[in-house]
Amino acid sequence: MDAWTVVGGTAPQGAVRVAGDKSITHRALLLAALAEGQSVIQRPLASGDALASRRVIEAWGAEVTGDDEAWSVRSPGLHGLRAPTAPLDCGRSGTTLRLAAGVCAGRPWTATLTGDPQLLGRPMGRIRDPLRALGAAVTGPRTSRAPLTVAGGALRAAS
Repeated sequence: MDAWTVVGGTAPQGAVRVAGDKSITHRALLLAALAEGQSVIQRPLASGDALASRRVIEAWGAEVTGDDEAWSVRSPGLHGLRAPTAPLDCGRSGTTLRLAAGVCAGRPWTATLTGDPQLLGRPMGRIRDPLRALGAAVTGPRTSRAPLTVAGGALRAAS
């Protein structure tokens, strides 16, 4: 790791503005949907993947507004989220599908998670099997690929 050395004078001062991060944006959206009230996500990365997560939480009843600088998420919270009325389109985002499947597994509803052909071709065992071990019913028309239908509810601890 490089180190900075300041010889004489004062230490450097200033602010650094980092670019938005896809992984953090996904997780911030999901956590904001689970929290009751308003959350603000500063400098989200509005990538196609993050926008897929945004569409999913909106389908659950969260309201997202804002621009490239900040998104405001108003949510009824975990117990106020509603079952989606249509399949959840995760686009190309495996992260959206994984995180959304986990949330759906813990809710008393059934939801189908789908996406574009690139996502539908990816193996889903690493999502399906742990959710089944927790007590969620995870099914689909193909044994190991999406779309996945998750019938959630009361989950149990896994060892």
